[in-house]
Amino acid sequence: NIAGVKEASTDIEKVLRTIALCGDALPVWAGNDAMTVPVMALGGKGVISVASNVFPREFAAMTASAQSGDFTDAAKLQRSLVDVVELMFCEVNPIPVKAACAMVGLCKNRLRLPLVPLEEPWETALAGEIGRLGLKQSINRQIHIK
Repeated sequence: NIAGVKEASTDIEKVLRTIALCGDALPVWAGNDAMTVPVMALGGKGVISVASNVFPREFAAMTASAQSGDFTDAAKLQRSLVDVVELMFCEVNPIPVKAACAMVGLCKNRLRLPLVPLEEPWETALAGEIGRLGLKQSINRQIHIK
C-alpha cells in the first residue's frame, strides 16, 4: 500500500540502493531540494520541494529537463538555485520559505508561535538571492535590498 518514497536524505547511495531494488515498482522523489537532479539522474521521479513555492518555473524547468534526459541543462538549473535553496533551510522550515513568499508578494509574513520572523542577516541574504534570480521587481518593499 506504499505509493512512493520521499527521500529527504543526502545519502545518495541509499537513494541508489532503493531505486535499484525497487525499480519502477516504487516511485522515489527527492525530498531535499538540493538533491533533485542527482536523485532524478538515478531514476527518481521528481522532487517534493520547498523552494519551488517561490521558484515554480525554475523547478518545473529543471525537473522537465531531467525527465527528458537533458541532465546538462537540469544540472545547470540546479546550480543556479544552489544559494537560494541553501537559504530556504537557514532556519527552521517554514520560516525562510514564508519570508521568501512574502517578499515576492504571495502572502503576508504572518507567523504563529513558536515560529518567529526570519533573522535580519538571513532576510537580507534571501532578498538578495531573489533579486539575483530576477524576482526583484516583485519583492515587498518592506525589505531593503542593498
